[in-house]
Amino acid sequence: MNKMSKMNHKIVLIEDDKDITEIITIHLQQMGYQVFSFVCGEMAIEYLKTEVQPPDLFILDILLPGLSGIEICKTIKGNRLFGLDVKQIPILMLTALAAPDDIVAGLDAGADDYLTKPFDNNVLTARIRALLRRGPTKGNKSLSGTTATSSAVLFFHQIKMDIEQYRVWLVDDELQMTLTEFRMLCELIKAQGKVLTREQLIKNVSGDDVFVGPRTIDTHMVALRKKLGDHSTFIESVRGVGYRII
Repeated sequence: MNKMSKMNHKIVLIEDDKDITEIITIHLQQMGYQVFSFVCGEMAIEYLKTEVQPPDLFILDILLPGLSGIEICKTIKGNRLFGLDVKQIPILMLTALAAPDDIVAGLDAGADDYLTKPFDNNVLTARIRALLRRGPTKGNKSLSGTTATSSAVLFFHQIKMDIEQYRVWLVDDELQMTLTEFRMLCELIKAQGKVLTREQLIKNVSGDDVFVGPRTIDTHMVALRKKLGDHSTFIESVRGVGYRII
């Protein structure tokens, strides 16, 4: 995507921290994007009332004055907003809330991706490029071209996981994983940056249909890393404790 094509992409940023807004706006403008920033959801909604064309991407904080980012996300995904069909526009949550429950809440509200603060500008740009490449999620299409029925989707770098359909993609290729491998990767992504002990992984990935013992966690991890290839470097072993994804 060259700079000229980026100029056609309009991004609405809703962020009440002036310093973060300035950093993001300057960076994205230098990359060639149009940025329209607002300190609260109500101001963004007033702006959309006057617009003929919807933006190509929303970037939302969660902790905002007035409407929260979760409420704004649900409004965007659930309605035609003042005549604009915005429910298919990709949404990137950008927030300091990094707990797994917060991430799940954001994705369940309809966010297409979730990035925590502090963030790297290059990572932010890569996430934006990925969302813009996918474009509007008409019919809620998955990367494989089939229709996804769940908004419970996790993203980490170039990995996408549909939690309810038990499907995972690396870039554009769907990976075939065992149920245990899928659950392990899901738990690691949800707990991004935090160490999960082997005991925690056993508790989280075991179920009525799968049983995992302490001695088999490492074996499953070897298989998972093999399937992720070069992307497995994000999974870090913590000697004598467990694993984390960074």
